[in-house]
Amino acid sequence: MNRYKKQILLSGIVYVQQITDPRTGSTPHGNLRVFAELTGPGSAKNVVLATTMWDTLGPVMVDIGNRREQRLKDEYWNVMIRRGATIHRFLNDSDSAWNIINNFLNINRTTGLTFQEERVDQKKPFKDTSAAEALSLDLEARRQIEAMRQSTGQSTIATRGGQESL
Repeated sequence: MNRYKKQILLSGIVYVQQITDPRTGSTPHGNLRVFAELTGPGSAKNVVLATTMWDTLGPVMVDIGNRREQRLKDEYWNVMIRRGATIHRFLNDSDSAWNIINNFLNINRTTGLTFQEERVDQKKPFKDTSAAEALSLDLEARRQIEAMRQSTGQSTIATRGGQESL
């Protein structure tokens, strides 16, 4: 936060999603909601939504990857895209890495992230920030989903990316 106070602002943020992840469940959706609240609507133009792991897909799987990417655009990233975020594929090579980085070169930032403004300018405690509110809503939604699963006898296991039904 000290850099923000000195007007050293982030030029951009990359949100990364593995295209090989077959499930885009509540965890990634909730993460993106919190991410959107951290950045705020005015900063979305400085966000790159990047898909990774394209280099691991065989020729048959590329079509599945394309469909997953379209689903991300239509169902999860649509708000950020409307606010100005761009989408890029990271192909595990220097050209695609520079393609992403070039989005941030020569950007003259005049405002900080919503989270920075709330914490520093408005002196809000974390629990009162937009990001904390989005996180709280996401956690409550997860609790409700788990309660419904338990009431129907469905069990879940924790995984690295969230939870999966057995």
